[in-house]
Amino acid sequence: MKPFIVAYEGIKDQEEWEEAIDEVMAQAPLIKEIVDHYSGPDRVTAKKQNEELDRIATTVPKSAPDSVKRFADRAALSLKSNPGWGFDKKYQFMEKLVAEVSQSYK
Repeated sequence: MKPFIVAYEGIKDQEEWEEAIDEVMAQAPLIKEIVDHYSGPDRVTAKKQNEELDRIATTVPKSAPDSVKRFADRAALSLKSNPGWGFDKKYQFMEKLVAEVSQSYK
């Protein structure tokens, strides 16, 4: 990485390199503050979203056949692999699936 930055920025010696590093490190707290401001404390990671889809899939009633439970698991896996849908749509689909199954297998 250093050779690329040195060539890109036209840094000629170690002293210039150290000055550049000092400048970047001086801005690091500001950059962290900006990232924290825009991402906020309520950010949801993809891992949490996937865990939520798995959690919904496990709420299929115990009275449902194993094939239905496997279908719910596969549906969650398929949704996790689909970047075309937003999480809200995936969540809504899984909730509807479990609600329909719950009505059939009370």
